[in-house]
Order: sequence, then C-alpha cells, then structure tokens
Amino acid sequence: MTDSLMFQEDEYVMLTPGQPEEILTAAEMLAKLESTLTTTSVNLPTDVSSKNSIANQAAYLLVNYCELDLDHGQYLHWYAVRLEKN
Repeated sequence: MTDSLMFQEDEYVMLTPGQPEEILTAAEMLAKLESTLTTTSVNLPTDVSSKNSIANQAAYLLVNYCELDLDHGQYLHWYAVRLEKN
C-alpha cells in the first residue's frame, strides 16, 4: 500500500536563471507562479492557456508541470521536496 505522505507537496525548490535556488512553501510557489504569469511574457502550453484566470493557470502549472518557458530561452524550474522525514 502506498503511503499518502509520498504525495504531499508542502515545499518546493525553485530554480531561476542567474539566482540561487530557493525553498518555498506551496503557497509561496503558487504566488511566484501567479506573479510570473502577470509580469512576464510567457509561452504557455495550450492546456494551461485554456484556463480562465491567472490563478487557475498557476495552480494547474504547479500540479502538472515543473518548468515554465520564459523569454529568451530561459526557464523557471520547480520541484516538490520533502524536507523532513516523518
């Protein structure tokens, strides 16, 4: 039987071009994605762009993707991590 703890995504490591890695909570990661979608020209996949709001797009990205294609060949990457073994 699979332990449901394996599917908890409470923390994320975010990698941004030219910046050190950051560890963010799920809420902080969602806010970062929303901010990026609002302030940056982003090449969104069709399934993401079909969502009716930036909040929905960000939530969908967080759950279904691990990178976002920014301008000029740069990417924003994020990975779910578990910081503490229970």
